[in-house]
Amino acid sequence: MNDRQWAMDVLEKICRKAPEMIRRAEHEPFIPYTVKDGAWAPGPMDGLAWWTNGFYPAFFWQLYAATEDGTYRDEALRSQGLLDQAFQDFFHLHHDVGFMWRIFSGFQYDLTGDREAWEKTVYAATLIMGRFNPNGFIRAWNEDKAGGALIDCMMKLALLYWA
Repeated sequence: MNDRQWAMDVLEKICRKAPEMIRRAEHEPFIPYTVKDGAWAPGPMDGLAWWTNGFYPAFFWQLYAATEDGTYRDEALRSQGLLDQAFQDFFHLHHDVGFMWRIFSGFQYDLTGDREAWEKTVYAATLIMGRFNPNGFIRAWNEDKAGGALIDCMMKLALLYWA
């Protein structure tokens, strides 16, 4: 089997499972993080601002890009609507905003040209710029910690270059 055939086989398997993922998530007030007792469960803290929450809508944007199936676009948009509420919870936002919005709303803009997606992604970039420390780093945490940076902060540079 060549690489392309392997990738197509994997995509087919994912597409068989995705409708059930959507069905189980469509009425949840959170972004699915894990499964507990056979049902979706949210991230362990930070509510909608949990650092992995951008992966879920990004996953469905990637499926939409690969298949052009509007079901995947709709689930990406539905979950983005939830995640966008995290912008209102300022004190739970952190350096991970940088890749959270880039991988879904930035990708949505790149794929569709949607102006609102562009604005949200640029907004996320401005939040990251607000974390810039004049000593030359992006502050990771909201608490006042010595240094305040970690290697994860480098992952936010892609958003800043994009913006």
